Amino acid sequence: MNEIPTTTQLADLGCYIDQDGVTAHEAAIAELVSAARFTTAPSEMLDLMADPTQPPVVRQRAFARISRDWGTYRRELCLDQLLVAWRQHDDARLQGAGFSERMNARRHLDAVRLGSVPCE
Repeated sequence: MNEIPTTTQLADLGCYIDQDGVTAHEAAIAELVSAARFTTAPSEMLDLMADPTQPPVVRQRAFARISRDWGTYRRELCLDQLLVAWRQHDDARLQGAGFSERMNARRHLDAVRLGSVPCE
């Protein structure tokens, strides 16, 4: 998925975790951690949140910390990768590449632009 959740979505998830416990929402936690890895969120907190061997209270506190500071985290933008993706897309367009090749180059450019590709 890797879509960066909104603060409202985090608040909703927090309510669900409060009601049902963190273990009842493993899939949502995994999606959140996966998306948050593309931001400047502290990896130690993400690791704690994602680790099912940690006590539930530790995972809930890590979630609370991430949620509290969510508005301060930035999505990483890799300018070098963005430039390379743009050049590949532009080359495919200018050289009259086939439709699928142009679409693949566009999808890759969009993925880099939206932060779905980790910085290298």
